[in-house]
Amino acid sequence: MVQAERKYTVKNLFDDDLWPMTVGFDRQWETLQNLGDFHETGYPPHNIVKTSDDEYTIELAVAGFSRDELDVEVKENFLTVKSAKLSKDETDRVYLHKGLANRSFTKRFRLENSVEVVGGEYVDGILSVYLKHIIPEEKKARKIEIGSHNEVSKPELLIEENNDERVLTKTKKATKAS
Repeated sequence: MVQAERKYTVKNLFDDDLWPMTVGFDRQWETLQNLGDFHETGYPPHNIVKTSDDEYTIELAVAGFSRDELDVEVKENFLTVKSAKLSKDETDRVYLHKGLANRSFTKRFRLENSVEVVGGEYVDGILSVYLKHIIPEEKKARKIEIGSHNEVSKPELLIEENNDERVLTKTKKATKAS
């Protein structure tokens, strides 16, 4: 009997294959599930460029908008770019073809917890927002010293009696065999 080929989705891949080997990924899993509910229009067109191992640039084509008509905000891990097209009286214009969009928009980008917006600029109709993946010192890779079997460095529980109270405290005790 030929077994049907299994179609992997993010949900069944994570649930069946990855979940048993992960710890603390609950939030990321929820984020991935919620991305399906996140609908955006294609306007304005944009690029996401990886400029180095830890730097990115989001470029939005916003020709026809002035700086005053654009708003960039970061809130709760979302980068939001909005426009409010200032109204101009165009009743005296007759368009034979109108191919340039002249409408307001809201564009949202979900940012990972350690990605921060570090700047932005608007040049020649392109809005560029600069991002950096900033890894805190405590999350950076570090070497772990591995001692020999004669050297022990592990926490011990000590029982201290103080005025008829017994208090448990953890201490690190390092001993070295001679």
